[in-house]
Amino acid sequence: MKLQLLIATVDGAFFERGYAPPFDDYLVINQISRPAIESADNNAPPKVFDYQETGLSRSRNRALQRANADIGVIADDDVRHPDDAPVIIARAFAAHPRADIITFQARTPDGALFKKYPPRARRHSARSIMRVSSWEIALRLESIRAAGLRFDERFGLGATFPTGEENIFLIDALRRGLNLRYVPQPIAIHPAQSSGADFSHPDNIVAKGAAFRRMFGAASAPLACAFAYKKYRLSDLTCRQFYRHMRAGNLAYQRHIKRA
Repeated sequence: MKLQLLIATVDGAFFERGYAPPFDDYLVINQISRPAIESADNNAPPKVFDYQETGLSRSRNRALQRANADIGVIADDDVRHPDDAPVIIARAFAAHPRADIITFQARTPDGALFKKYPPRARRHSARSIMRVSSWEIALRLESIRAAGLRFDERFGLGATFPTGEENIFLIDALRRGLNLRYVPQPIAIHPAQSSGADFSHPDNIVAKGAAFRRMFGAASAPLACAFAYKKYRLSDLTCRQFYRHMRAGNLAYQRHIKRA
């Protein structure tokens, strides 16, 4: 079983870290905003692809297109991996041969779990995938391609709505009949703060509202209300103000698809 780490970076930021992942094979999608940038040197891995474009979801889709392994492992340029991550991932897919996507855990640099995770392995549902971060995801590339799955390029950093792309990807996978599982073992080390959980800026809350509409259609309103009640304390807003931003995102997404 061949594993390949799929890294998204901008302007060669991944190479500046001098980080060598513990994977035998990895590729880097390097989006270039400065035309003069030199994205790689003699110490870079052989699979580096430069694109003069923006958008994290677009970068993810380029990686899915370029990958040439059995299992792809999603990564950002600020993520590290424990030395045993490849073994954990390979064993999980061997133990669950029908799984098309498996999500795992992450830790912070001080060794703590990145978030509160379920203690036992289980199949994912539309509810459980809402807590998944992109760098916890590993997937069978053959299954993803057969299902025609792609990240929605309207969502994610650098897009119209700058968050929610991984949840949309996973719910699309569920709706296309793919088998999604969770395994309670850490495969990534991520800084304690994540852009997807940053509600200090209204744009991220608006984007969440748009993502809820994209995923759940007309049923998104009560779900957005529940989300606002749960998360508004992470912002400087009242629950009502938080929900209003989510409602604005819902309406913005509806206007966006009408124009398309």
